[in-house]
Amino acid sequence: MNTALVFIKPHAVNDKVVALAKDFLSAAGCAVVQEGVLTAEAIGAKGIIDDHYAALAANAVKLKPRELLVGDKNKAAFKEAFGADWDGAAADGATVLNLADFRSKHPAMSVLEIEKRWRAGKTVKLAPGTYVSLLEEEKVMVVNGFYGSMREKFVAPGVSVAWMVAEFDEKTVPWSKFRTEIIGATDPKAAAQGSLRRKIMEEWKELGLGFEPSTADNSVHASAGPVEGMRERMIWLSSKVEEDSFGKQMLAAGVKSEMVEKLCRNEVVTVGAKTGPAFDVFEEVDSSAAIKHILEMQN
Repeated sequence: MNTALVFIKPHAVNDKVVALAKDFLSAAGCAVVQEGVLTAEAIGAKGIIDDHYAALAANAVKLKPRELLVGDKNKAAFKEAFGADWDGAAADGATVLNLADFRSKHPAMSVLEIEKRWRAGKTVKLAPGTYVSLLEEEKVMVVNGFYGSMREKFVAPGVSVAWMVAEFDEKTVPWSKFRTEIIGATDPKAAAQGSLRRKIMEEWKELGLGFEPSTADNSVHASAGPVEGMRERMIWLSSKVEEDSFGKQMLAAGVKSEMVEKLCRNEVVTVGAKTGPAFDVFEEVDSSAAIKHILEMQN
């Protein structure tokens, strides 16, 4: 059995969208076994959104540019784009700043304005979840300058998130089908016809949304794989591994607690020819196959 966390993002939370999502998932063979609502106040107080977007958040507000792990290929891309060596630019404390340090220097600038200027500049990917862009007017490069605006959407007073836990039999609804055909691509305009994201985009006016969904505001989040799904449920629902559906499957199969902790930290793992963060490696991998690979890694 596959289990995913699905939630309606704040901009799309209303009774019509929530009812549509529940009915849609059920009709597609995904049983909604739990559901609830989290307010912005709860999300902020528990640090949920910062845990959910862990790498994005850490690189924006915790880690200094010099502390980031940037590979040679991305360092070369940085030099080609900006004409400077990454190591020197990251170390001087002025050329490249994380979002938190930039905001401390420009306290009057809103997170929306920062994102607007950040997206207008030349952007280079430094690592997974790590992007740097030049703010022309301030003559400074900022790491993950979009994160403040993204976070604000979840913690602004009065907003909420409607969440659901969906279970689906991997024999009839493999994870790849769940993501591509049922939920749909990140960009709702590129999402498959008949998918949930596409349907909400096409019916946004009838559903009472304030604007047409886009890649940045695509109405729905859904777990990408079993490992990420388990971690997301632990974050959003405050559940423990031994209480989680996939966690129980792993423990029953003999996966050790140390391995579970490693997976929850999204550490780099290797499965066959694929190496990368655990969430990415197990993306769209069905639960039974994931457990088989995890046991092989463990042994």
